[in-house]
Amino acid sequence: MLALATIASAMVFSTGSVDAKDYAPEDGLIVFDSQEAVDKFICKSNYSSASNGVSYAYDESENALRVEVTGSDPYIYINYYDGLYKRINSDNISYFYSVYKAPRSNSSSSKNTQSKVYLCTAQSPTPSEQWLCHWSYNPISSDQYVIARMDVGSRLSGKGVFYGFRYDFFQDAKVGDVIYIDSIIVNTNKIPGVEVAGSRTAA
Repeated sequence: MLALATIASAMVFSTGSVDAKDYAPEDGLIVFDSQEAVDKFICKSNYSSASNGVSYAYDESENALRVEVTGSDPYIYINYYDGLYKRINSDNISYFYSVYKAPRSNSSSSKNTQSKVYLCTAQSPTPSEQWLCHWSYNPISSDQYVIARMDVGSRLSGKGVFYGFRYDFFQDAKVGDVIYIDSIIVNTNKIPGVEVAGSRTAA
């Protein structure tokens, strides 16, 4: 269910279908299609809290993760490492896709804000290195799901294990602003990533 300084332009999909591989989480696709999936990938660990300034839960009507702003500094952490119980080498990740929707009913401040995605490559990082790798982007307000694609390979190369990512969706937002996250794809190849993300928006 989601744009960058080095992040490619977002793409909007409304109809049609894409014949794409149905990736499992181990293959780089996290789909928030149940409360179980939410609980699996958004959990506290010894190196990061799950969230701040938001409430989150699976939304049955959207079949997606719903994140609502409840306070200041809103963010949510996706715990890829603990959710998979598998070591993912950061050298194997070249592209990061997020399929999301930021509804037009959100406040004007959230529509014009800057958002960031931070990637964590240390299990017990110091405060100065915890969110060292990050990308800034302008969120899109849309009643359709959109895709944000980020080329992350050069920033993650040589950094060892990839642990997870933190979304600061709204640097400036009002209480009640929401974002729906359908899925997150990490891939070594751009084309399959685009196809899988496109198939999610067309679902």
